[in-house]
Amino acid sequence: MGYSEAICSLNTGMNAKKADSKKPYFRVAQVRDALEAEALKPLTIKETDRSEASIAVMDIFRSDDQHGWRHGDKVRSILLNQGVGENEVVSLDNGAESAGIEKLSNLIWGEGDESFSKRLDAYIELSVSHVLSNTNGRMKGLLQSEDLNLQWVNQSQGSSRVEVYNLLANNTLDHDEEQETLSVLGRQLCREFQLEEDGGAENLKILNQKLIDRVDEVVDDSEHLKSLQDEHRELLDKLQERGTYFVTSAGNNADELRDLRRYGYIVPPDFDDDVTSVGSKLVVGARFTRGTEELEDDEMAFFSSLYPEVDVWLDGFNIPTVAGPSTGTSYAAPLALVEMNKLRGEHPETDFLTLESQMRERFGHLANYPE
Repeated sequence: MGYSEAICSLNTGMNAKKADSKKPYFRVAQVRDALEAEALKPLTIKETDRSEASIAVMDIFRSDDQHGWRHGDKVRSILLNQGVGENEVVSLDNGAESAGIEKLSNLIWGEGDESFSKRLDAYIELSVSHVLSNTNGRMKGLLQSEDLNLQWVNQSQGSSRVEVYNLLANNTLDHDEEQETLSVLGRQLCREFQLEEDGGAENLKILNQKLIDRVDEVVDDSEHLKSLQDEHRELLDKLQERGTYFVTSAGNNADELRDLRRYGYIVPPDFDDDVTSVGSKLVVGARFTRGTEELEDDEMAFFSSLYPEVDVWLDGFNIPTVAGPSTGTSYAAPLALVEMNKLRGEHPETDFLTLESQMRERFGHLANYPE
């Protein structure tokens, strides 16, 4: 998972903004309206025949006129490689609309009639909540759908504080062949945090620490995010009443968290928590299996985010996909779904909590799990 493609595309918008300072400015309310409208769009499912589908992959997929494979195509191919039939899986689009992303990225570039402080906080809040907002919209669509009888939804998307921090921190400098200088965003952040704009490396380190603190504060205080998380829990419960269960990936930000601390930054323990990992679902991390079938000596993958909501760890290294071997918790999640599906096939009447407990008993232990 790590940077979901939806969040990554924000970076593209930022870079485009640097190349064209004449792009339109949007007020915070306009951006919120655009993202809310995006979350309400109808379900888009690639497959027309859904009569036998029991699994949905909720993700981003390539269109018919695109070359190359997208994230969701790779996740879907893992299920097929594991013996799931083509007619058993549907591809449920949960991509980001370019118009909404463009408005969001423009919040923190250039000047506007709202303060930079207000725009920065809105950018942080909406960036970290965007995937969750869209996901809730798709879940509402599933509840209203009469032609789907799904047992499982695999979603290898998410968002965390560290991802949004990286989006901002990675755009504070302009790079050329001779030197690095503060970007437009970097200068605005210096003014926001009352720092000298030519203070050198030490000043940049102070800026980054203040940015970490600001991201954490905004996310912690976000009533919008709390409301979306409460809604997500309720939607999960309603879908479970219909017999549909979610399997999601934990995220790939643990190594980034360690790097920040190694560089001397003070980082909250939940800085890499996936904000979508709430409610009744199976959250899947990645393990390093050393290429053996024995589980006892498996270790946690160095990148796999660790927080209380993570339930199990499946192999996340060099998993065969339609685009070649892929690594990450995104590719461990469909392997966990296959195992859950096998358990359900062996004991059709078993409820989700029991299945979850059985998965934890088998895949919830690691040789290097931190006590």
